[in-house]
Amino acid sequence: MIDFSIKPNVITLELKVKPANIALRILLLILNVACFLFIICIFFVSDGSPFGKLIGTVFIGAFVMFLSRLLLWNSFGKEIYEISTSEFTSINDYGWYKDKKKTIPLPQRFELHYIDTEYLQTILPLGENVTFQKKREYKIVFKVDGIFHQSVVNQKKKDMESFMKLLPEFGIIYPSHLNTEIIWL
Repeated sequence: MIDFSIKPNVITLELKVKPANIALRILLLILNVACFLFIICIFFVSDGSPFGKLIGTVFIGAFVMFLSRLLLWNSFGKEIYEISTSEFTSINDYGWYKDKKKTIPLPQRFELHYIDTEYLQTILPLGENVTFQKKREYKIVFKVDGIFHQSVVNQKKKDMESFMKLLPEFGIIYPSHLNTEIIWL
């Protein structure tokens, strides 16, 4: 799902992750709690060497952090993009915390592309005459100063069509944002 806000010379996009089914989220939560309890057992109950306990705790703790992040992303995740003439910023929001901002100051060239998820190796130009298929999913790709920034969130046809309504706004910020070349990865 795509939410957006438009301010003078700034477009803010929120690309929301479709929440995973409840069974997967419950499984991730149970696995996360089980690993956390296992860490406590290793650290306080086992008779092993302190160095071995520390190593085991660090490895399983890293796995718990990975599972926690995966659970939050599949429950509350969204990508936030702020696009203006002064900077291009992207943030991954996990609901309870956000990743560090990734900012490209003063972008000179900005282009919009998309990927049809059935053809993952092809980046297509996003223009006014593009049509989307109902049963497929798409990813938005931003090309900023020659570097591709691909969204990880899949979009449905209706979301892409609502995103297409923003093309005139992108045209105001970056007048030459449309490109007609097809890029093969």
